[in-house]
Amino acid sequence: ARCYCSKIHVHVRIGFFSQHALAVVVEVNEGEDSVLLPCQFSGLIPLDPTVTWTRNDLNPKSVHVRQEQRDDLRGQNQGYSWRTSMRPDALETGDFSLTLKNLQLTDSGKYTCTLSNERNEVRVGDVHPTVIKPNMSPVIISSFFVGKYSCCI
Repeated sequence: ARCYCSKIHVHVRIGFFSQHALAVVVEVNEGEDSVLLPCQFSGLIPLDPTVTWTRNDLNPKSVHVRQEQRDDLRGQNQGYSWRTSMRPDALETGDFSLTLKNLQLTDSGKYTCTLSNERNEVRVGDVHPTVIKPNMSPVIISSFFVGKYSCCI
């Protein structure tokens, strides 16, 4: 997997969080073992938080949900079954990054990471990974998310 990075120093403040926006370029070969979709939250994590990863172009839209210290994959899109994971301590550390395994061409797209509770919902960031066939010429696509830099694994 390849990961190229450049920083854009933009400060964003919405509701109960404050983040810095960074730009990341991610290109991954089809068939790679995994890629890390970065999502870092540096604000105060609310009570009873839920982290949701979605893709709006899918039905159902849910890629991964973490709440109450465990994954809730009941509404997960079947295309992601057994292929997603988050750190066990994500809700304590604010590292909401998603590991996506067994990369497929159809995994290219816009992924949204959202933090919510009963009273608030905040889009923490968007990540746009591009999955290419290994024998294709490199194509670099920029992705944008709100959070600290993280990279491919």
